[in-house]
Amino acid sequence: MGSNDRFEVRKNVRKLVEVISDHWDQPVEYLCQDLSPRGAFLKTNFPLCTGENVLLTFSLPGIMDEFNLFGKVTRVDMPRRKNDWGPAGMGVEFTATSPKERFLLRQGLRKTPPPLPFQVRLKHASRKAA
Repeated sequence: MGSNDRFEVRKNVRKLVEVISDHWDQPVEYLCQDLSPRGAFLKTNFPLCTGENVLLTFSLPGIMDEFNLFGKVTRVDMPRRKNDWGPAGMGVEFTATSPKERFLLRQGLRKTPPPLPFQVRLKHASRKAA
């Protein structure tokens, strides 16, 4: 599936999520950049490898239950050149979400806007710098 073949709209979520992996015993916090009922993008300069299994734990406003969702790292972005765009991080696809969990995720994300396109973010950042 290509990056434009999405089942759900990604939402602009900037929050810390706890990630558990086979590589460490304690939860590690990652910054979630965007989130949908099908997956998340976590900003990090130290991503896991594609195919790694993870457990993400987080909460959303208006939803009483905490989410504990299993996922698989499906994408790793590591900009290496000056003209590479976008943040370093990893895309995680949720692998075992129930219909109820997807419904609650949609409810919790309902009032959250989608992320700005990258060119708009660049223009906005250049205006702030000036």
